[in-house]
Amino acid sequence: MIKRWHFNPEPNTLLARLEAAYFAGLESVDLVETKTQINKTSGKFTRDGAREDVLNYAMNTLIPGLHKARLTIKRAKAEVMERKNKFKIPGPDPSDIAAAFRRMEVRTFLREMKSDERAKYFLSHGDNLPADVAMAVLELPPNYTGVSETQHELLT
Repeated sequence: MIKRWHFNPEPNTLLARLEAAYFAGLESVDLVETKTQINKTSGKFTRDGAREDVLNYAMNTLIPGLHKARLTIKRAKAEVMERKNKFKIPGPDPSDIAAAFRRMEVRTFLREMKSDERAKYFLSHGDNLPADVAMAVLELPPNYTGVSETQHELLT
Protein backbone atom coordinates (compact mmCIF):
# COMPACT_ATOMS: atom_id res chain seq x y z
CA MET A 1 0.00 0.00 0.00
CA ILE A 2 1.42 3.37 -0.96
CA LYS A 3 0.68 6.03 1.61
CA ARG A 4 -0.31 9.55 0.64
CA TRP A 5 2.41 12.18 0.47
CA HIS A 6 2.11 14.42 3.57
CA PHE A 7 4.70 17.13 2.95
CA ASN A 8 4.26 20.75 2.00
CA PRO A 9 7.50 21.48 0.11
CA GLU A 10 8.73 24.86 -1.03
CA PRO A 11 8.67 25.26 -4.84
CA ASN A 12 11.82 24.29 -6.80
CA THR A 13 13.30 22.25 -3.95
CA LEU A 14 14.47 18.66 -3.89
CA LEU A 15 11.38 17.69 -1.92
CA ALA A 16 9.08 19.41 -4.44
CA ARG A 17 10.74 17.52 -7.30
CA LEU A 18 10.35 14.24 -5.44
CA GLU A 19 6.71 15.04 -4.75
CA ALA A 20 6.13 15.59 -8.48
CA ALA A 21 7.79 12.24 -9.24
CA TYR A 22 5.64 10.53 -6.61
CA PHE A 23 2.43 11.97 -8.03
CA ALA A 24 3.51 11.13 -11.59
CA GLY A 25 3.75 7.47 -10.59
CA LEU A 26 0.36 7.46 -8.89
CA GLU A 27 -1.26 9.32 -11.78
CA SER A 28 0.15 6.84 -14.30
CA VAL A 29 -1.45 3.94 -12.46
CA ASP A 30 -4.79 5.76 -12.47
CA LEU A 31 -4.50 6.57 -16.18
CA VAL A 32 -3.76 2.94 -17.08
CA GLU A 33 -6.75 1.79 -15.06
CA THR A 34 -8.98 4.40 -16.71
CA LYS A 35 -7.76 3.44 -20.20
CA THR A 36 -8.38 -0.23 -19.40
CA GLN A 37 -11.95 0.51 -18.31
CA ILE A 38 -12.63 2.65 -21.40
CA ASN A 39 -11.36 -0.12 -23.67
CA LYS A 40 -13.49 -2.74 -21.91
CA THR A 41 -16.68 -0.71 -22.14
CA SER A 42 -16.18 0.70 -25.65
CA GLY A 43 -16.65 -2.62 -27.40
CA LYS A 44 -14.15 -1.56 -30.10
CA PHE A 45 -11.50 -4.10 -29.07
CA THR A 46 -11.15 -7.78 -28.43
CA ARG A 47 -9.63 -8.72 -25.10
CA ASP A 48 -6.16 -8.96 -26.66
CA GLY A 49 -6.70 -5.78 -28.69
CA ALA A 50 -7.75 -3.85 -25.58
CA ARG A 51 -4.68 -5.10 -23.74
CA GLU A 52 -2.42 -4.15 -26.66
CA ASP A 53 -3.99 -0.67 -26.83
CA VAL A 54 -3.36 -0.10 -23.12
CA LEU A 55 0.26 -1.26 -23.48
CA ASN A 56 0.81 1.07 -26.44
CA TYR A 57 -0.78 3.92 -24.48
CA ALA A 58 1.49 3.26 -21.51
CA MET A 59 4.63 2.94 -23.62
CA ASN A 60 4.01 6.02 -25.75
CA THR A 61 2.29 8.35 -23.30
CA LEU A 62 3.19 7.38 -19.73
CA ILE A 63 6.67 5.86 -19.85
CA PRO A 64 8.42 9.15 -20.83
CA GLY A 65 6.94 10.86 -17.74
CA LEU A 66 7.86 7.92 -15.53
CA HIS A 67 11.38 7.95 -16.95
CA LYS A 68 11.65 11.64 -16.06
CA ALA A 69 10.42 10.84 -12.54
CA ARG A 70 12.99 8.06 -12.25
CA LEU A 71 15.76 10.47 -13.27
CA THR A 72 14.52 12.92 -10.63
CA ILE A 73 14.78 10.22 -7.98
CA LYS A 74 18.24 9.21 -9.23
CA ARG A 75 19.42 12.85 -9.05
CA ALA A 76 17.90 13.22 -5.57
CA LYS A 77 19.75 10.13 -4.35
CA ALA A 78 23.00 11.48 -5.79
CA GLU A 79 22.39 14.85 -4.12
CA VAL A 80 21.69 13.19 -0.77
CA MET A 81 24.87 11.09 -1.06
CA GLU A 82 26.86 14.21 -1.94
CA ARG A 83 25.48 16.02 1.10
CA LYS A 84 26.12 12.99 3.29
CA ASN A 85 29.72 12.73 2.09
CA LYS A 86 30.32 16.41 2.84
CA PHE A 87 29.00 16.05 6.37
CA LYS A 88 31.77 14.88 8.66
CA ILE A 89 31.56 14.63 12.41
CA PRO A 90 34.51 16.44 13.95
CA GLY A 91 36.78 14.04 15.78
CA PRO A 92 38.13 14.51 19.26
CA ASP A 93 41.13 16.75 19.91
CA PRO A 94 44.08 14.33 20.15
CA SER A 95 45.99 16.69 22.43
CA ASP A 96 43.24 16.78 25.09
CA ILE A 97 44.20 13.81 27.30
CA ALA A 98 41.66 14.70 30.01
CA ALA A 99 38.81 14.54 27.51
CA ALA A 100 40.10 11.17 26.27
CA PHE A 101 39.93 9.83 29.83
CA ARG A 102 36.41 11.24 30.29
CA ARG A 103 35.27 9.51 27.11
CA MET A 104 36.89 6.27 28.29
CA GLU A 105 34.98 6.53 31.58
CA VAL A 106 31.74 7.18 29.71
CA ARG A 107 32.30 4.07 27.60
CA THR A 108 33.02 2.03 30.73
CA PHE A 109 29.89 3.46 32.39
CA LEU A 110 27.74 2.55 29.38
CA ARG A 111 29.31 -0.89 28.93
CA GLU A 112 28.65 -1.82 32.59
CA MET A 113 24.97 -0.85 32.39
CA LYS A 114 22.39 -3.53 31.74
CA SER A 115 20.95 -3.28 28.25
CA ASP A 116 17.54 -2.09 29.46
CA GLU A 117 19.18 0.58 31.67
CA ARG A 118 21.28 1.70 28.72
CA ALA A 119 18.18 1.91 26.52
CA LYS A 120 16.37 3.98 29.18
CA TYR A 121 19.42 6.26 29.48
CA PHE A 122 19.44 7.02 25.75
CA LEU A 123 15.65 7.30 25.67
CA SER A 124 15.63 9.77 28.56
CA HIS A 125 18.07 12.05 26.73
CA GLY A 126 16.49 11.72 23.30
CA ASP A 127 18.05 14.26 20.95
CA ASN A 128 19.72 16.08 23.87
CA LEU A 129 22.44 13.52 24.53
CA PRO A 130 25.48 15.25 26.04
CA ALA A 131 28.20 15.87 23.47
CA ASP A 132 30.82 14.00 25.54
CA VAL A 133 28.63 10.89 25.64
CA ALA A 134 27.93 11.03 21.92
CA MET A 135 31.63 11.51 21.15
CA ALA A 136 32.56 8.61 23.44
CA VAL A 137 30.09 6.33 21.70
CA LEU A 138 30.98 7.40 18.16
CA GLU A 139 34.75 7.40 18.67
CA LEU A 140 34.96 3.59 18.75
CA PRO A 141 32.93 0.67 17.38
CA PRO A 142 29.69 -0.21 19.23
CA ASN A 143 31.10 -3.24 21.06
CA TYR A 144 33.44 -0.96 23.07
CA THR A 145 30.46 0.74 24.72
CA GLY A 146 27.86 -2.00 24.80
CA VAL A 147 25.61 0.23 22.68
CA SER A 148 23.69 -1.65 20.01
CA GLU A 149 24.71 -1.20 16.39
CA THR A 150 21.32 0.34 15.68
CA GLN A 151 21.79 2.95 18.42
CA HIS A 152 25.32 3.61 17.18
CA GLU A 153 24.02 4.17 13.63
CA LEU A 154 21.29 6.51 14.94
CA LEU A 155 23.91 8.56 16.75
CA THR A 156 26.08 8.64 13.67
